[in-house]
Amino acid sequence: MRKLSIGMIAGLALLGASLHAAAIVEFPFNDSGNTTTSTGTVSGITANLYTASGASLIPSDLHSALGTGVAGDIVGSPWFGIDRAFNASAGIAANTTTSALSGLQSWTFSGWYKPSATLVAGSAFFQTPGDNSFFNRGFAVRANDVNDLRIGIDATAVSTVTDKFDPIGSWIFFAVTYDGTLTSNNVKVYEGFRNDSEAVLALGAGTTADTKLMSTLTLNKGTPLASLGFSIGARLGSTDYGTLSNPSIIQSMPALFDNFRVDGANSGNGGALNLASIDAYRSADIAVVPEPATASLLALGSLAFLSRRRRC
Repeated sequence: MRKLSIGMIAGLALLGASLHAAAIVEFPFNDSGNTTTSTGTVSGITANLYTASGASLIPSDLHSALGTGVAGDIVGSPWFGIDRAFNASAGIAANTTTSALSGLQSWTFSGWYKPSATLVAGSAFFQTPGDNSFFNRGFAVRANDVNDLRIGIDATAVSTVTDKFDPIGSWIFFAVTYDGTLTSNNVKVYEGFRNDSEAVLALGAGTTADTKLMSTLTLNKGTPLASLGFSIGARLGSTDYGTLSNPSIIQSMPALFDNFRVDGANSGNGGALNLASIDAYRSADIAVVPEPATASLLALGSLAFLSRRRRC
């Protein structure tokens, strides 16, 4: 098999970079050990991984096995056989110090999950803060029931209705956007899949894999209150947001998570990505390496595009 040249790889990288935004935090979960590191635009952000035992949290390696991530079984993917995911059914990932996600007037949370059982109401995909002394601050995306998502800003939440985010055993791509510059119709929920067969399993005959708008909701909350850190994969404590110091009540998500991202802006609506940018994330996560001839055309096309932009 011919190898891709440096020029081809560079062209593909440039093309990929032009297709989607750069997330503040991005967790591919392809590392190992008791922490996981973000590859987003803000450097140095990590999350500690824990399992819960009574009122204690135990540092644990919650990465899944090689090849079990969203692209791990896609023949032709650079991640075939080696992609990992986060085992949310076993515990939680948490950061208690970063302010990178604090006070985002607009944001997009996106990623993949693969449920092994029906979703547990109240269990979290992602929420801020990570471990706070003040409850009901920041934003959260959780399961509302076996079919739907619940999106919260500070102390207020809204839920989708029968959006079918629940096919057990399939990878599901989802995204939630929030635009705090608007007072109505400012929360949008999207869903996509790896291929048409998995889309049909979830949404019925004739459905395609590309990302689609599923719900438009209203949360008139402006800019969320300031908060430090974030958590992934569980809901702790008896209060709405809980803390790491009170882990005795924990609602884990029966699922694998992969490629979790948060885009955002502290001012304006730039953090609420459009459909094309969201679907570019989905496509990039499951892309296969093209044949050399196709790669050459993509590389030349992307370089020509950039050259025209420089002359404008």
